[in-house]
Amino acid sequence: MLKSKASSRMFSNRARVKRPPPVNETTGIRGEPIIVYENMPITPIDPISRETLQRQVTDSPIDLYEAFVTSEYKILNGDDVIELHTERTFKVRAPMDWPGAQIQLVLELQKTT
Repeated sequence: MLKSKASSRMFSNRARVKRPPPVNETTGIRGEPIIVYENMPITPIDPISRETLQRQVTDSPIDLYEAFVTSEYKILNGDDVIELHTERTFKVRAPMDWPGAQIQLVLELQKTT
């Protein structure tokens, strides 16, 4: 992970990542998500940029956000990212490699009515 002062400011938030386990072949039931990363450094979670939005297609009742993590974390599509200071839970829609050993996370948050 990057250790400079700039990177410590950039990855100023913390998150927990949960991953659903595989479906049990005997019962056909998926267990509760398990924590795969605790206190993971992450950039602030912001509304998605227009550029990224143009690359995504969605017709669901969700808001899209984006954040970045360093490439040492193996985040998968379908993981949950829980922002620790707000406890908001985002679904990972599209983790994408990004220049500079980073991963861009496109995140979904269910719209509130």
